Amino acid sequence: MNITQKIENKLEILYSNYFITLTIICLVSLTLRLYFTRFEFPLESQDAFLYLIQAQQISNGNFIGLPNNIGWQVFLSIFFNFFNFENNFEYMQITRIISIGVGIITIPLVYFIGKKFLDKKFAILAASFFAFDPNLIENSIFGITESLFIFCSLITIFFILEGKLKHIIIAGIFSGLAFDIRLNGIVLLFISLSSIFLLKSSSKKKIEKILVVTVMFILAASPFFILNYQTTSNPIG
Repeated sequence: MNITQKIENKLEILYSNYFITLTIICLVSLTLRLYFTRFEFPLESQDAFLYLIQAQQISNGNFIGLPNNIGWQVFLSIFFNFFNFENNFEYMQITRIISIGVGIITIPLVYFIGKKFLDKKFAILAASFFAFDPNLIENSIFGITESLFIFCSLITIFFILEGKLKHIIIAGIFSGLAFDIRLNGIVLLFISLSSIFLLKSSSKKKIEKILVVTVMFILAASPFFILNYQTTSNPIG
């Protein structure tokens, strides 16, 4: 057996056991993120520091003066409630760790979505591209909104592709959460509605699913509408 055949055999083992392969990819990606994260310095992004301050404000129960899209800040505040640090530097490290963690758990999602359209080998390749993309690594270590937005977006796409009503409910919720994080999350609602139209089901079932995903989206996105109403007296203005 020559070297080429040995390599092919090893690769075949990796492709056939996706759990081991994804675990390796995630661990290597995590190592890269930790290596390039400058924990000894403050957050590199001014936006990230602003999100941190707003998350602290939310954890103290103060919602005055917040922007309309506070999904990332609310998510951070959940973790901030478990700590009582004396200065912001420790909270910066928590922000980085959370952002990196979300980025890592998103990698398997890319694989499972890719597997719906591609062979397992190419789904693994897609997950690898996602895991080692320099821009995605940078965004995750900066502690900004991208990691959670991408996670919610991919969860929406994964469950909308499943097609069943219980999956449609989850897709609607996460599309609304994505909208809470960034305004362009509204695109996910339209993707969900378009996908429902393409499903092989009766018109009655399609209408039911359309109503369900829309209602779930509105409920999950309600913080945006409430905050917008408080500042402009118009929930969608």
